[in-house]
Amino acid sequence: MTPGSVEDDERSGRPSAVDNDRLRALVEENPRTTLKDIGSRLSVSSRTVGIHMQEIGESKKLDKRVPHELTPHQKDRRYELASALLRSTGTIHF
Repeated sequence: MTPGSVEDDERSGRPSAVDNDRLRALVEENPRTTLKDIGSRLSVSSRTVGIHMQEIGESKKLDKRVPHELTPHQKDRRYELASALLRSTGTIHF
């Protein structure tokens, strides 16, 4: 590391138990597969698979793994709905 740099140096260490590219390919092949099934195919625990799923940006929603990102349109829509709810909190009584 150079003085004043905030970059991490390369380090030796234990190699990753899961190849994220292979994991991504398995998920694309069958988005409805379980962590347990993927773990058995990769010879690792379902917990390890779950950690690597987070690393590649995948999460389980409605029994299907999908990228955990919102499109700009979805972000705008979420903002509009939340703003409308905040504006209406003083006027609607339950």
